[in-house]
Amino acid sequence: MNRQEERLALAGYWMEKADESLRAAKVLLDADITGASMSRLYYAVFYAASALFAAKGIQYGKHSAVQSAVHRDLVKSGIIAKDLGALYDRMFNARQESDYKAFTEFSIGDVTAELIEVERFIQQFHTLLAEEKAR
Repeated sequence: MNRQEERLALAGYWMEKADESLRAAKVLLDADITGASMSRLYYAVFYAASALFAAKGIQYGKHSAVQSAVHRDLVKSGIIAKDLGALYDRMFNARQESDYKAFTEFSIGDVTAELIEVERFIQQFHTLLAEEKAR
């Protein structure tokens, strides 16, 4: 397997993780487990972004580095819309609150609204990844 094939295999792995996290978020939301659902929504966008960067041969060791790269390399360059960058930030902050801040609660309506936006984010990254693979 050459280097490009390795990058694309890694990118495929991370996109599968993104899709899996989105499915898990839906299951958790259906069970009214909103905090864990919100956390999985964050991981869906994190893995999707990681997939695109992996396809480009870039890997980051910290969540904050991926967040910065989303804005620097994708939003500022116009690859993704600003609202998707803002969504990434909301999911990053919601995951921090859900996992580490006591007494944090999310309403079913709030999680449902974010889930719809995360689905749009994931679809956009599937498209971007397909374009990257075609190069």
